[in-house]
Amino acid sequence: MKLLSKAWWHTMCPLDPIYNRIGDVGYILQKLETKLRELRYRFIGLSKEEELHLEELTLVVCTLRLSVFYPPYHASALKKLFMYKEKSTKHSRFLTELMKTLQKEESNPYNFREPLELFSLKQIELSRNLRWMRAELDIQIQDNDWVNPIPFVAGLPVGIPLKMKLHNTPVGTKLWVKMSRSTDVVHYVFIDLKEFEGCDEMREFKYMAPFKY
Repeated sequence: MKLLSKAWWHTMCPLDPIYNRIGDVGYILQKLETKLRELRYRFIGLSKEEELHLEELTLVVCTLRLSVFYPPYHASALKKLFMYKEKSTKHSRFLTELMKTLQKEESNPYNFREPLELFSLKQIELSRNLRWMRAELDIQIQDNDWVNPIPFVAGLPVGIPLKMKLHNTPVGTKLWVKMSRSTDVVHYVFIDLKEFEGCDEMREFKYMAPFKY
């Protein structure tokens, strides 16, 4: 809530020279988006009401962005709004006015102040069944350095042996492993949890991840 209040103050009080700094606003909004994303995707056990509440807060952050940096975020905000409307049967005054504003052809960022003024923050208590999804990863390679590199054939993938332990990860979770040799060589490997034994609470297995140099 502290981040939301900071973002709100920076955006809705633009005449104050102390808070009217675009860089500060962008940093605060990015941090707030990250926190909301973590709540939505790093935890399981959220009720539908809680998920919709977090999505509405995400739309508020999008609207705050649009009121400051209009063009780059218009399409993204509109997409999120339509996704929210598909899940929710009740639309607040804020969401109704936001839809009207997004559908206008005008590109004045100050138009987004109107829906923000209609937003009312609700108090919601998160479920006690909330569980944190996390993973422990161990690379099963010994003495791997420039003197004793992993043997490989140029042009073919290298098998990287991994030992993984997953906590509170449902079998339908889309799990990707990010592998990188440098900033310009990054691969993502999808792991289908249906192929491994275990339960949602804890699943432990070994996996040979292909990595192409």
